Amino acid sequence: MKNEILRRLEEIEKRASKATPGPWRYGESRDEQWVESSLPPNVPHHLIVYDEYIGEPDQEVWKQTANDLSFIAHAREDVPWLCSLMRKLLAIAEAACPFADERRWEDGIYFGTWEEVVRLRAALDKLKEDNS
Repeated sequence: MKNEILRRLEEIEKRASKATPGPWRYGESRDEQWVESSLPPNVPHHLIVYDEYIGEPDQEVWKQTANDLSFIAHAREDVPWLCSLMRKLLAIAEAACPFADERRWEDGIYFGTWEEVVRLRAALDKLKEDNS
């Protein structure tokens, strides 16, 4: 399962690395909606998605398009952040495996538990440090 997760993460990260640099932002005018990059307007690929309405746009369609385009705009930063977090969580899960595999039960006590708790605590502290 871990190999499948890592394979998918690599595919997602590869797509993200090929996308127009971010951050991206949602914009709108009276009859237009768009997602654009933070690159200067004269740079190619400044406009990511553009939608123009002829006549008065339906308000329900307008609101849903705004939600969809906002999602797209935030994906440029959300996807890499989620991939990074997933890699950190996989590392923590991998550190926890020996705890589950190596503990032994004698007289109602798990032996080796304290050492594993200390090791997991260090991994969690590193995760917090990396995210601050």
